Amino acid sequence: MDHSETNASALKLYALRVEGLNFYSVIDDTHDLSAIAGGSRLLEEVPRRVKNILDGALRVVEIQRASSAGVFSFLALPARMPSILADIRSKLGRGDFKHLTVGVQAIEIQGNVRSSDDSSVRRSISMHDLARLQAAIRYEQMSAPSIAIPSTAPDCYLPCEKDGFRPAVRGKLSESVYCRREWGKRFRRRVAGIGTDAEIQAARTFEELTNYPENPLWHHRLAVISIDGNHFGETIRESCK
Repeated sequence: MDHSETNASALKLYALRVEGLNFYSVIDDTHDLSAIAGGSRLLEEVPRRVKNILDGALRVVEIQRASSAGVFSFLALPARMPSILADIRSKLGRGDFKHLTVGVQAIEIQGNVRSSDDSSVRRSISMHDLARLQAAIRYEQMSAPSIAIPSTAPDCYLPCEKDGFRPAVRGKLSESVYCRREWGKRFRRRVAGIGTDAEIQAARTFEELTNYPENPLWHHRLAVISIDGNHFGETIRESCK
């Protein structure tokens, strides 16, 4: 998008929050591990996608990013804001991202924020501003459908065998589940360090993953270890690019 502005005195600073919503419809709606991994990866890509869309704007500063949510500031003319938001929502409604429910909201930041220092811009975004953005996202979430509604499939009479309610238009799978499984397969191959054309022998469901009848103590039980701190989340993102 081309956001080159000529009337510098009329430019205002805006903070924009983007957030993936309604995780159940992209993570918890199946027991397929590839679909779950792919849904998670898609949600994590949302802030990066918005950052790329905003690259043509003036003075884009990343305020914060965590998992499927991100806050960015940028300069724009007030008259351009409706078209900027419409452009972001339109691009997030295409391709693989159309299977997600994503909230996008922006507010104007008051005060003298014309410093060229990114850290000064970040300090100008108050906790109150962030709370206003989050409240606007929650209002948008409550006003929208809980899932991304698929396109009509007039020749389809069966539901997806994985999620049980979307139309099966990709063989026995819905378009949403098929897309997320492909994302998940690519991610699992990358983690395993093998090529995209190679077959990976891995569990497809939690039942297969926890199938250990030799020891009843561990059969159908799964331990999850979560490690955070010292920029560990950032390390994961860099390692999984």
